[in-house]
Amino acid sequence: MLITIQSNERTHLASLPDEAHGAHWIQDADGTRIVFAEAVETGWGIVPAEGLGFSGAPLKERLIVPFGESMRFSVEGEGGQWMLLGRPSLKGDKTTRIIGFSQEMKLTIGRAADNTISYPSPFVSSRHAKLVFRGGAFSLTDTGSSNGVFLNGYRLQQHIPISLHSGDVITLWGLRITIGHKLISLNDPEDSVDIEEGPGMVAFEPPLAMPHRHRPVPQ
Repeated sequence: MLITIQSNERTHLASLPDEAHGAHWIQDADGTRIVFAEAVETGWGIVPAEGLGFSGAPLKERLIVPFGESMRFSVEGEGGQWMLLGRPSLKGDKTTRIIGFSQEMKLTIGRAADNTISYPSPFVSSRHAKLVFRGGAFSLTDTGSSNGVFLNGYRLQQHIPISLHSGDVITLWGLRITIGHKLISLNDPEDSVDIEEGPGMVAFEPPLAMPHRHRPVPQ
């Protein structure tokens, strides 16, 4: 199970085993323990860390997440408030798609189908973000999203373009876009991301790992 943990300022990705067993702490990006997950007969038993509670519920109430089902809840306390969104991992989470650019482009990202990169998650706004490739470099703007655009784990201010560099990672809930030299790579959370390729955009598969060749041992 993949778990996105989001506060007002930061986002973090955690995971639980696909087959529930054992017990695990789920922490945020700063290492703060948020909830304790323990395998029970029917799924995962979730309990907030000490001093925290589910939003709108008494402290220490337990939540049961059945096997193979998604979960969404908020946890709060004096230390802050976090939203946690969990779902079973899918093939697309481990899939990498690469798009190269040979000319200036403006890409819109959002839930609506007519975006350049469409990700129909209910937690993604219809017009969530804009990615611009100009002069051989990328810039990113939060175009007024409800749940935020995160760059390297930190939330951006809305409507302020930010220059990007190779290795930067953009996160919109489960969607992760990594910036490269005249290219981007992205996953396909929930097997639902659609990309509208335009002139100057070239999609290609990541190279396969080269086979390891042993050098002959001198005799």
